[in-house]
Amino acid sequence: MVNMDIGSLALFNIYVQDDKHLTGAKAGLITIPYMLCSLIMIRVGERFMQKRGPQLPLILGPISITLGIVLLAFTSLPNVLYYVVACIGFIFIGLGLGFFATPALSTAVSNVPAEKVGTDSGIIKMTSTLGAAFGIAVVATVYITLSVNHPAQY
Repeated sequence: MVNMDIGSLALFNIYVQDDKHLTGAKAGLITIPYMLCSLIMIRVGERFMQKRGPQLPLILGPISITLGIVLLAFTSLPNVLYYVVACIGFIFIGLGLGFFATPALSTAVSNVPAEKVGTDSGIIKMTSTLGAAFGIAVVATVYITLSVNHPAQY
């Protein structure tokens, strides 16, 4: 379910290109903190889990992701301020997802027999990808439905 946040990434790019008239390249630059923070926090989450267990990352990760998504919702802000707030939102999403990822996978496979860890990891990856696909589908559907109902704004 945590990977449904990918829908917010897709929606952000659609929104800022359609409504704020950014180029795809500029929209992509705003999302770079998401990638960087995710990559950095994967190692941090792994080390934290090894020292203190998985509980805190499994709680704080989704909270951070939620906070990031809430920040992306402040679309009524002036453009430049919105881009800054969105960048901060992507930082929170990346931090949360990276912090959550390794402890979630490790916890999920910890009680699986050694010969089934590969299968279990594959199932986890599949559900993660499905969550991302559902997130994109739901968010894009809602956005397009609402956009179609307000054509006069163009």
